[in-house]
Amino acid sequence: MHYDIALDFPIGSIIWDWLRHVFFNSGGPSSRTRKETIRSTILGNPSSGISWPRKITVGLTFPDEADPVEILNDILGKRGLTDPDEAKEIYPLPEGILYCNTIKESMEEETALFPDVLVTDADEILKIALILCLCNKHFYDSSRSAIWTSNRLKRRVRLYKVGDFYAAD
Repeated sequence: MHYDIALDFPIGSIIWDWLRHVFFNSGGPSSRTRKETIRSTILGNPSSGISWPRKITVGLTFPDEADPVEILNDILGKRGLTDPDEAKEIYPLPEGILYCNTIKESMEEETALFPDVLVTDADEILKIALILCLCNKHFYDSSRSAIWTSNRLKRRVRLYKVGDFYAAD
């Protein structure tokens, strides 16, 4: 075999079989059965090649069995507003298009960061709710109409400024 010279000893058939399976059987069907939780991200990391800095992390904490839309509609009414788009003109929101990365429930250390809607200032709750309602599955867009739904209000997301994929030349 031609690998004898590079390894400086003869490769027997057993060793060659082992090497062939190690090098040429990576990523086979059995690798897709593994389930591992990834707890890191390349986003917001300046040392990675993707320059997408984290802008903000937002989310709200609601009481169990509460309807988020009903709670937020009450807060809107107390502020004298009729709909979320009217509130968009009042509160300072991030501009442009940002990438939304949903925070999973398993990340318990992040849970303390999200304000409780029953004890937090109404203006802060409305601002966060507007940001959440301007997010679709993957992107936040400040120019779109706010869609006020329970699913969007219950989300917890990190927003990243979309930047370059590669370092500058």
